[in-house]
Amino acid sequence: MRRWELVEGGSAGFREAGGPASSAGFPDEDAFVLPEAWREHVLPRRRGGVPVSLPEWWPVVDAAAVAEAEDLHMTRPHRAIEQVLTAPGSDPGVVAAVRAYRAGTPDPVGLAVVTAMVRDWHDPDWAERSFAGWTVRFGLGLAVRAALVSLEVDTSHLQAPHGQRARVTVRDLDSPYAPDPGFDLRVLAAARRALAAAPEPEHAAVVAELAELRDTPVRRAATSFLLPERTEWVDECLAELSGHTAAVTRLLRALLLPALGSAGQARRWDAATRGVWLYWTPQLVATLADGVGPAAVPLVAEVLGHYGSEGDRVREYAEYVAEFPTDAAMGELVDRIASRAVRPVLLETVRRFPVRAVRVLSAAARRGGPAPAAAAVRHLLNGHVAVLRSRLPEILPTLDEESAAYVRGLEGRGIRCPRRRRSGCPRCWSTRRGRVGGPSASRGCWPSRRSARRSNCSGRRVSRRRSRPPSTAPGTTRRTSAGRRRCATPRRTAGPASAAGCWPSPRRS
Repeated sequence: MRRWELVEGGSAGFREAGGPASSAGFPDEDAFVLPEAWREHVLPRRRGGVPVSLPEWWPVVDAAAVAEAEDLHMTRPHRAIEQVLTAPGSDPGVVAAVRAYRAGTPDPVGLAVVTAMVRDWHDPDWAERSFAGWTVRFGLGLAVRAALVSLEVDTSHLQAPHGQRARVTVRDLDSPYAPDPGFDLRVLAAARRALAAAPEPEHAAVVAELAELRDTPVRRAATSFLLPERTEWVDECLAELSGHTAAVTRLLRALLLPALGSAGQARRWDAATRGVWLYWTPQLVATLADGVGPAAVPLVAEVLGHYGSEGDRVREYAEYVAEFPTDAAMGELVDRIASRAVRPVLLETVRRFPVRAVRVLSAAARRGGPAPAAAAVRHLLNGHVAVLRSRLPEILPTLDEESAAYVRGLEGRGIRCPRRRRSGCPRCWSTRRGRVGGPSASRGCWPSRRSARRSNCSGRRVSRRRSRPPSTAPGTTRRTSAGRRRCATPRRTAGPASAAGCWPSPRRS
């Protein structure tokens, strides 16, 4: 079983312990470092008790201005807040907490509900701004407790439809109609950032307070979300993850997945929660990768199956998988080589990890499978071997005996790949309508002279014996029996190519 270890004690720097040796002269293909584009999405965790600085965009608020704006909103002449508190459907306990808070008692439930009442629905940073306001007014401890109880209070009815009175209630977590906790999770994420950046004495005091509040499965999962470095808390939550209603299970998953901090916890999660849906955001993927490194591959790859084989969402998750330097990650992409959304990502991955590509593609080619996909894998491997022909003596010793024998028998191994053209695309590779082309076995990289036509790298079939005369170049005109006719518009050129092929990269939406 593979084991990945943190290197240099840093964030998201992992290396496989006892993994395959890297070939001399090739880049290191086994170390995982969190991509720079992911770092801004990571929810931080304290490693070794070292505080993590707040991001540059963290809001700076004035306590007096926040209190003044709240009082102004709560004392408006139309007394809309009072109507909410006196509505027949409002929960008496929540109403009492709001009234206590308005009377001057620092009640976390009242603070969370009043903040929801005065919420600015057009402010995209409202969750972070609200938590920053709680902290400067009441301290980090009360702010974290308010974020924790916000999961238990239902403020979704404050925007009541026509003919109904707005109200505040307790969230029914077991109901399939429970409101989406997405906004409350954003408040918890802000609390996690603030806790990770807190000085040690203040951090220790808040941890002691949270330890006294872990009396329900949801609260235990929420405290693990806030303090992922408390691995014993996360293990306890994983042990009780099953046996709940679907709504509670979804909430527990959303809270616990960003708290995972080891490959062992990731394996336990993978075994216990398959088939339960969860929306994966860039923040979730980046945070999980920061916590468990390449052990996140099975969890992220599983999401691909929920979106079918095509579409922007498939391309997005395929790019997530491609960032992990493991055979399993590349194997997930190879298994989906028939997908037009995954194919460009696979080619870029083959270019980045050439030695791993020989190992994974040869294993997949020997394994076989559906005829079109198996042929595509073999063609891709054949072209990749042709490009790396001079480096094969360094690569073959890293393969097992069966894979090495298979690679030695490929026709691409004895083909000298011609010099790349300006586009960076080897002439021996082509694609047409999403299908992979490969080197011909009969006459090197080119088909035999008996073939009257060939496919060029853009996927367009052109005559081998004669080329288009200058008079018929795109944008020119020529005379026909029907008069002067303008030629077709220029075709689009192929996108960036890898060393193993030249599928055009699709445009991002």
